[in-house]
Amino acid sequence: MCEALRQAVDLEHWGAWQDTFQKVARMVRELAAGERGRAPRNVLFLAGDVHYSYLAQVDRDDVPGARILQAVCSPIRNPLPRVMRWFSVVMSYGAATPVGRLAARSAKVPDAPFRWRTVKGPWFANNLAMLVDAPDELRLSWHTGVVEGGDQDHPHLEQVADVRVPADPRARVTSG
Repeated sequence: MCEALRQAVDLEHWGAWQDTFQKVARMVRELAAGERGRAPRNVLFLAGDVHYSYLAQVDRDDVPGARILQAVCSPIRNPLPRVMRWFSVVMSYGAATPVGRLAARSAKVPDAPFRWRTVKGPWFANNLAMLVDAPDELRLSWHTGVVEGGDQDHPHLEQVADVRVPADPRARVTSG
């Protein structure tokens, strides 16, 4: 039943593949905590193909050390039906966490090794993302293509979001 539901609503996220998910999560925790050498300032996962874009961060209480982020951008995506957009927004901000936890427990899925929270987004337009790695911060921005007045020969990019991730993992991620 749960597998049929996962496929029906296209839940192809990494938590759906528990063996690999748990191994990667363990490696990331060790890396962030400095157990695999000097800890980096940030651990950043770049992902796409989820029908929308967003930036998420692991809760600081769950993993000491480096900040762990996931930046998602879906440049060419299939539009989600309105009900799925609503569902995605609700899921992004944790409102459905108790229901998800109950469903996972009923399917005997182990608890996730850490909790994510959405920092920015979600955005449902086709987007391009840029990442600039500067000495004092990471800067991420999302852009969408715009055609004005039906002029297909002269499209331009419009910024959807701009996020600055300070080098200090204890500092707050901000919008530029």
